Amino acid sequence: MHRAHLVVGGYPPGSTPGHDMDFARRVLLERLAEVPDLTTTVASDFSDLDKWLPGTDFLLTYVAGPYPDEVQDATLRGWISEGGRWLGLHGTSGGRAARIEGTRQRRMVKLPHHDSLGCFFLNHPPIRRFDVNVEDASHPITAGLSDSFEVVDELYLVEILGDCNVPTDNRTSGRSFARWFWL
Repeated sequence: MHRAHLVVGGYPPGSTPGHDMDFARRVLLERLAEVPDLTTTVASDFSDLDKWLPGTDFLLTYVAGPYPDEVQDATLRGWISEGGRWLGLHGTSGGRAARIEGTRQRRMVKLPHHDSLGCFFLNHPPIRRFDVNVEDASHPITAGLSDSFEVVDELYLVEILGDCNVPTDNRTSGRSFARWFWL
């Protein structure tokens, strides 16, 4: 028997920040239920990871706001170093936004959990159509996928941190992101 831990939630706790967290939670639980010999625990944030991760093989996160604090990140790092696997969806690569001095704009702050995850959220354009390229067809998450496929979604632009395997990618060409969407 294997175990997964699912974290789906918004910030502040209990809110949905413009996302249907109940739908996301239900669909992810339905997909996890299709995996033979897998039991799943569920939370709405990263609290109590020290309770849920021991004995867990796989962590799946879909969040819009919650992020692990330094103590929770230390728990994550220890668990990952012992073979745990973490798949972060949606806003998992985000975190805390800080106001840019003298403006109304905010930017994301790179935190310790970004190193644990292996990436840092930069931005995303509105929902649009784009191509995804399979870079590592031998990876279990890409098994059976064609070399390239099209999706309609938010294209998350992230900075890759450290040495990590990126099984799928989207490389833009031509005009830069800023020119494409704002000029």
